[in-house]
Amino acid sequence: MKTKIQNPGNKEIRLTPVRQGILKILEKEGSPLTVPEIQTLLKEKGLFPNKTTLYRQMEKLLENNIVESISLKNTVVHYEKKSSHHHHFICSTCKNITCIEDENFECAARSLEKSLEKNGFLVKNHNFSLEGKCQKCLAF
Repeated sequence: MKTKIQNPGNKEIRLTPVRQGILKILEKEGSPLTVPEIQTLLKEKGLFPNKTTLYRQMEKLLENNIVESISLKNTVVHYEKKSSHHHHFICSTCKNITCIEDENFECAARSLEKSLEKNGFLVKNHNFSLEGKCQKCLAF
């Protein structure tokens, strides 16, 4: 078992059982999760960190660029494993979050950034989320 993990900045941090469990869960789920959701899934794996410890672990993973956090419409923070830049679709019925990676959408966002910059704004980052009903909820 690996005892350290390399972050994008080439700094190593210890890969504790809880951190390893968090990363496996985020990789497997493939969609952003809240700390309570992560805690429930860790319990299923036989790991029982309290909520404070889990928040501390998430902060350490954030600081080291291994995970990223997103705050969506309801202001609840969700975490996901660091990957390419993308956006999210939130189902207003079941609250499921789906990652959106679409080149056309990203090109339109970059075009909007350029337009804003031409008008004197400085855009540092962008983050979009779309809300509606997922296919599963539309079926009911």
